[in-house]
Formats: sequence, structure tokens, C-alpha cells
Amino acid sequence: MTIRRLGIVAGLAVALPVFVTGAESSLPAQSQPEGRGSYALSPPAGGATPSDASGRAVAPRVGPSVTGAAPTNDWWSSLIFPRANAFSEVMHAHPFAAEAHADGLALGHANTAVATAGGYDLPWTEDLRVRVAGLRSGAAVADAWSDWTVTAAWRDGPRTLRATLGHGLPYVQCEVAGGRAQIAFASAPIVRSNVGGVLFVDIRGRSYGLFAPGGAVWNRTGNLFDSDLAGLGFFSVAVLPDRQPATFQLFQDHAFAWITDTRVAWSYDETTARLDTLHTVSTQARQGTETRTLLALYPFQARNLLGAVPRTESYASPRGAMPLLIGNTFTTRLPFDGVLPGLPPVPVGTPGFDRRRLEIALEAVADQPWQQIVPGNLDTYWTGKALGRAAALVEIAQQLGRADLRDRLLLALRNRLEDWLTADPGETDALFHLEPTWGTVIGYPASFGADRELNDHHFHYGYFLQAAATVARFDPVWAEAQEFGGMVELLVKDVANADRGDLRFPFLRCFDPYAGHSWASGHAAFRRGNNEESSSEAQNFASALVLWGAETGDRGWRDLGIYLHATAAASIRDAWFDTTGSGFPATYPQDHASIVWGDGAAYSTWWTNNPEEIHGITFLPLTGGSLYLGRDPAYVLRNHANLVRSNGGPANEWLDIISGYLAFADPAAALAQWNARPGYVSEAGESRAHTEHWLYSLSAHGQLEPGVTASVPTAAVFRKAAGSGGGSVLTHVAYNPEPRWRAVRFSDGVVLRVPPKAMATDRGHVAPPPPPAPATGPVGHVVSTEVVYCPRTACLTAATPVPLGQVLYLRLRSARPAAPMALLLAPALGPTPLADFDYSALWWGVPPLAVQGTTNNAGDWLFTAPVLSQRFPGSIHLEAYLLDAGAPNGIAHRSNPLTMTVR
Repeated sequence: MTIRRLGIVAGLAVALPVFVTGAESSLPAQSQPEGRGSYALSPPAGGATPSDASGRAVAPRVGPSVTGAAPTNDWWSSLIFPRANAFSEVMHAHPFAAEAHADGLALGHANTAVATAGGYDLPWTEDLRVRVAGLRSGAAVADAWSDWTVTAAWRDGPRTLRATLGHGLPYVQCEVAGGRAQIAFASAPIVRSNVGGVLFVDIRGRSYGLFAPGGAVWNRTGNLFDSDLAGLGFFSVAVLPDRQPATFQLFQDHAFAWITDTRVAWSYDETTARLDTLHTVSTQARQGTETRTLLALYPFQARNLLGAVPRTESYASPRGAMPLLIGNTFTTRLPFDGVLPGLPPVPVGTPGFDRRRLEIALEAVADQPWQQIVPGNLDTYWTGKALGRAAALVEIAQQLGRADLRDRLLLALRNRLEDWLTADPGETDALFHLEPTWGTVIGYPASFGADRELNDHHFHYGYFLQAAATVARFDPVWAEAQEFGGMVELLVKDVANADRGDLRFPFLRCFDPYAGHSWASGHAAFRRGNNEESSSEAQNFASALVLWGAETGDRGWRDLGIYLHATAAASIRDAWFDTTGSGFPATYPQDHASIVWGDGAAYSTWWTNNPEEIHGITFLPLTGGSLYLGRDPAYVLRNHANLVRSNGGPANEWLDIISGYLAFADPAAALAQWNARPGYVSEAGESRAHTEHWLYSLSAHGQLEPGVTASVPTAAVFRKAAGSGGGSVLTHVAYNPEPRWRAVRFSDGVVLRVPPKAMATDRGHVAPPPPPAPATGPVGHVVSTEVVYCPRTACLTAATPVPLGQVLYLRLRSARPAAPMALLLAPALGPTPLADFDYSALWWGVPPLAVQGTTNNAGDWLFTAPVLSQRFPGSIHLEAYLLDAGAPNGIAHRSNPLTMTVR
């Protein structure tokens, strides 16, 4: 048989030299090549870019000294994105909330939860305003920022105001020039102390401290306090967790530890499956010698704190109590539950499982992989969901041994991805544009404000990344930077750039490193702050990044994905699910939130109040990266009961998503409600084949066992009750993305030997079997050798001349497929055998290339040969070798040579 380029099975990640430097691009001037892909340098006709509410194009609102791309999709992005006004909407920093105005910065602390018709919030009201006498600015700008702080600035002639605020900072640090500093209270404050420039006040039941430098005095006129700041031009405002004198003194002691930077860093330990995240606040002493600051920790941070103990003082917040910590650094340690390309195979004999029914459902999608894209909805989101739907089935086809279906799905994925990842001349849709003003990549057609508002890029591009990681598994050359990997990683950087030196994109655009989750709105221009609805689609991006990094061998990408995924999994348990019971206020009647806001949460969606979709939007898409949803089966049952209660009965819509989630805790009930609806039409990103496999796999293997970890991040353990006799059975599952066998060690002592680019379990699903020990006698011979060149449309045999600049894919079949095999590739030199020729004298200085390949289930050995170039002569000579450590020179047998022409 011939092998399609994407029909090559797992195990092609062979390091090969490249003999070409590339050809000149024939792309039009408005496109920029990125490997074999490209992006547009301007939007297509009719394509929108970031705009204000009236549709006018806008630029980031930044100070004159700012460099680098604008941090959109942050808690403070309404300051930088001129969506509706020249200042900002409310920015919920926690414990402070703030709003920019023409005359300064309004501040308050929302500490009382209020139930609403569709959720809850901690409504903010202005308590005081920081001003400069006479200041009336035309706009506020972002003058500087760090990982979780921003410095807002106002300028009006000689009068200036700069104010730094951030997540977890109980201080707002202010600098003024050109006039007296002013604090205007919204109502008459109760003054507890006003001595030496240090002011302690209560307003509306909340306490604040104002700390001016030594020698300054606060003068009062009604509700206005002003000071010349002793000519030093700085002061800080603190919101206090209580009104105790000792607390006020604590805040006074640390008031001038001036914050200059905040930075997050992470590290993943494979041996323990733990993620350590270091949060660092850099400071300088503006007065005195104290450089330690005070920080307020979110509940998930406080619970997972490493080597430190928070104080007893705490603030109310929409996520629960935020305790105080003294110091400039803290580290959290979080578990990582692992991600897989899919759930493990369904064992033969699983009750109710019909393999043929699954194959028929799989065939239906392979025949029409894009049939669920609604005409007219060919934008990045709906195309992405279709890509994710097809990608999720590749592992299932692999498990079933249906290489034909796997290859058809892979070919469809590759073709659709390449269409989007290439900006061809005259193309008006299915392309990406690198927008330099905002430092972002926009896909066209766009939807849900992904162009004008920079919304949801992590949702949309996560599906593209999932599909790309799937292709990379079976075609690693495709994922190289000089192929299409460069364009894929451009999408990754748009969402989550971790390279601080790459100023084309902001650092972690969509992800908030202090709140621990993403924000969906690019502009955050809402009174309630920013918001995030589908936490699970954000997790889909993170898990796809783990797999992309694993498949490409890039641990930087892999560990970034682990950081995003593990951190968000911890914060999701508070903000969306409140699994601990300490996050949602007592007045909120639900066990679930679907939209998290800066000031609270909502039990609704942007498009419907249907409970099935309110719950389902935080579950989909169900993939091998969704295992974090099953960490707490008791909560899964509670969440599902909440859905049924709110729905007035079992789910009717999104039945596949709801059943798939329920299966984490009760697969029997999930299967019962699924099998009761044989005519159900799948959710747009789902398929019957995937749902069937998902439900029966969890039915066979049981619930996630998070207490057992693995030495690779692409692994998981499941626990199932052993029956009436008590006890349970563990199933250990591991996927090996490497091009060689790997021993995966689990923390309970189990070791799995996993083949290259394959999944294995300890329940008999390992294929192919482990290689045997070196033989002492003859080990067989190479029975056939086939060379295949595959361009985009068809595969050609060795008899067809191969065009220059292409990649060769080679298949060799051995009588002993488990024995190691190697390939030798060199220029053809007449009848001289390769092994007998001295290649060191060849003019290009490259010896014959010996590479080791990997096997597939059929016993074929597969290799990827170098890219051909003009420096090669007209023919290529190949020989295959069967290896044996006990044979002379380690070679047991050599195949007949094969020669093919290059033109």
C-alpha cells in the first residue's frame, strides 16, 4: 500500500538534517511567510480591527514611554482600550476597586455580597477619590504595567497624577506633581487619627489609611483632605481589613515599600507531577528601610501556599476571604491531573459496548468531517469547534485499528489547518492577520467580537491548537517551524506569550497570573469588570498546548500549558464550582456559576438562561484535557443535581456534554440517559462516536484517581469498584509523545512501558508489544522496502521523479518488526555499496545519514528522510539495516539498495 503523508502512524519524530535554506516566497507583498504558512499584513476587505463602540478603529491608550504590545483581556484593560470613554470602567483589583475619571482615580472596597436574579455580585461604590488640585485631564492612560499591576497616569499641563494598583495589593501608590494632593471622600468620613501626614478614617463601614511622607500634613475642608506631601510628591492609600489600631499600625509600617514590578515564574516537577509557581513583588523603600509589602491572597493561593502562613486578617472578595501575607514572594504548589489525547480504550467485554456501532459512528464523521458547520458560520469559532470534533476522533480510530479512518480524519484536519494558516493572494477568508498596533493575531471571518473587541481568542485558537497537536503526533515534520509549526505558535503567542523578549505580543494576554484564570473580554469595558464564561474552553487551549509541546519536544510550551491548566483548575474549583463551599456567598442558591465577573458571578450565559447550557458551557469540549472536572466526584453529583433542579427535570439539550460530565461520577446513570435518546443530534463540537467512546471508557475504568501521579504529564489513573466483594481496581494510563519507548513510573510503584507516540494501559491495551531482548542467532531479514513521496494531493511511488524541496516518507517491512531497524540515506554513486564507500571525501561534507525509526501496528518501520535540495545529485540511494547488538558492527542484515530520482 502507499502511505499518505498524514497516514503515517505514530513515531516519526526523527532528528534529521535539513539540506536547504528555503526558497524565495512568491507570496504577495501584503502577506508575510512563516515557514510554509503565512499571515496577512493587513485585514481582508471588510475585515475589522480593534474599534470603539461606534466602530471607529482605535489604538491602545498608553503613556509616551511605553513599549511592547497592549495587555488586553486583563482585569484593567478598560483603561488601555478606548472602547466607550476616555478613562476606564470599574477595575476590580481585589481588595480595591477603582475607576478613572477626568480629575483622578475613584477608589472603594466591595465587601458585601448581594444576590441578583441571575447570580451575585459585590457591588462597588466610590468611597474616595485621589486627585491633584486643578487637574482636569482629557484622558487617563496606562503608563506602565507588570504581571498583575498597572500604573494609570493623568496629565494636564504641569499637573500630573500616577497611581499604581494591582491584584492582591491593599495599597494604591500615588505620585503627584504640579499641585497639592487631594483625597475627596464621597461622604463625611469618621476620622480616627490624623497625625503627621498619617490619616486613619472610616467611611460606610470600611476603614482606610492615608500615608504621606514624614513632615507632611493632611488638611481638612469638609470631606476634602489635601497635602503638599512635604514637597516629596508621593503617598499611599490602603484599604484595611479591619479597624483595629494594631492593623492600622501594620499598614503604616509597610506603606512605603514601593512596588516597582510584579512577576510570575513556574516550574513543573515530572517526578512528583507538581507545579510550583513563584510570585515575586519587587519593591524599593521610598521612606525608611522597610521593603516588605503586604499582599492579599486569593483562597486557592492561600490553600496551596508553600512554606508560608497567612495572617488572620482577611478581606471579603467575590472569590471568598482573602487573607493577608507579609512579604514580597510566595510560592504555590499545585497538583497536575494530567492530559491525554483521549480516554483509554474500551476493553473487550464492557457491558453494553458495541464496537461496530462505534465504528459506524466514526465512519460518519470521517466521511463528512465538517458537516456540522452551519453555512455562513465559517469563522474562527465554529471552524475551531469542527476541528476539535474531528481531532477528538483520531485517537479513537487509532485504538480501533482503523488506520483508514484515522488517515482520512488527519488529512481533513491538515488540509483545513493549512488553508487557515496560509494567506494566499486574493484570499478574503480563512486567514490570519498580524495586527501590529495591538500586537494580536486576528482570524477572518471573526465572530463574538474576536476582531473589534479582541474577545475569546483563547477559546477559538484552542481548537486550532488541539487539531494541530493531533496532526503533529502523526506528522512531526508538519509541525516544524519551517513547515506550519511557526504559524501555529504564532496563534499560541497571541493568546499566551511567555517570551518576555518578544514585544510583538503582551505577556500571557488572556491569562491572569494572580487570579489564576483567563479573562474573555479584550476591552473589559463593563461596570462589573472583565468576565470569563467558558472556563472549560480556556482549559482546552491549555491542554492542547501541553500536547503540542509534548509532540514537538518543546518543554517550554508543554510546561506553559501545564502552568495554565493546573492553575486554572485550582481557581475554577473556587470561582465557577466552589467545591470547598467557601467561595460563593450564602445568599447565592446555586452550586455552579457559568460567568465569572470581576465583582461576582452569574448563573446564565450570554445567549440563554437554559440550565443545560449554563452548566454545559463550563464542561465543553470534553477531551483528554478535561480530567480536572472529575477530581471531585461528589461535587460532580452536586453540580448535576443543581442542573436537574434548575431545569425542572433531566437534561434535554446538550445531552452528550451533560452525560459526559456526569460520567466522571456516575457512568451508569450517564449511559442510561444517553442510551434513552438514540435520535439525539450531537452538540456542534461533539459526535456520537466520541460520546459513545467517552461514556463506555469511563464505565469500564471508573473515576479519576488524583492521588496517584505519573512521571509524564500525559498520564492518568482511574479507580473502579471491584464489585460486591469490596475493594477497587486501578487502571494506569499513559501516552508517550516521544519517538522512542519510555518507561512511565506511577507514584504507587506501577511502571508502564509505552511505545512511541502511543497510549498504553495496564489492562492489556499495549500495542505493539515491547521489543524482545537481542537475539543470539539470525534475526530475520528485510522483506520489502517502499519509498513514498506525498505532496498535498496524492502519493507517488519511487518510480515517479521526486520534485526538489520535498520531504520523503519511507516505509520498510521486516520479518522481525519488533527488532530495531535503521535507515541509511546517501547520494547514489553507481554500483558502489554504501557500506564500502568513504563518504568523508564527498564535496558537501555530509556522511550517509543513519536514523532509527519506529514501528506501527502493522509491523512497518517508518522514517522521515531529509528535505531535498539543489546540493543533492540526481539520485538518492537507500539501504535498510536490521540491528542486533550481538552481530558484527551491530548489523544483522542489510537490505538490497534502492535508488530514486530527484528532479
